[in-house]
Amino acid sequence: FPSLSLFTPRMNRFHLMSDSQPFSNIPFYIPMVYKDYSPVNGRYGHLGIIRRFDSPGKDSVMIKQYRRPFQSGLREAQLVRRELNLLRNVHHQNIVRLLGYYSVNEEIYYVTEYCGRPLRLTIDQGLYSLDQVKKWMRELLGAVQYLHALHVIHRNLNSENICIDSNNKLSLLALGKARVVEGDASKSMTKLTGRDPYMPIELCVDWDGSYDEKDRLSRHDRP
Repeated sequence: FPSLSLFTPRMNRFHLMSDSQPFSNIPFYIPMVYKDYSPVNGRYGHLGIIRRFDSPGKDSVMIKQYRRPFQSGLREAQLVRRELNLLRNVHHQNIVRLLGYYSVNEEIYYVTEYCGRPLRLTIDQGLYSLDQVKKWMRELLGAVQYLHALHVIHRNLNSENICIDSNNKLSLLALGKARVVEGDASKSMTKLTGRDPYMPIELCVDWDGSYDEKDRLSRHDRP
């Protein structure tokens, strides 16, 4: 994958949002092209804020603001760089699409398509059928297979990082913990990550400090 270069464009190309709570104390800039969009909702995420913007007759977008990640430590800077770099280079109908990215006042923003509600909400409300589940599984496995063909391992698959839109289409999000693996994968994956209910059982019961893209149970000669 090519390396990522960030840019700081002219300030007159951006609009400072005038917000109500809970984000009124945090400056949030959006590109002028989205000036007629209205914020619908938002939430605090890891390292920043994620917000949805709508405009009549236009597709909704999500804008994520990273709060000065390059002043927060090496790990945070690496996470931001990795996610943006991957989003710029993956192109699949079931993986969130990057529309643009920019930097204002040392804060990093990126704009993506709006992919619908988190799968977690759909599961909790029971709003699905067996046929829908089969369709989502085909789409999810297709997205994961595409990433693996590029030597990318997501490492954070869970129902909050998967969204379902109004057309029942599944999209995979959150590539910040993913790794591009070349050669010996165990050298680039030395941190246990993910959520316990979704992690491979072999990592939960026999973590030894590193793992590869398969982490076969047989690698320690277990029966």
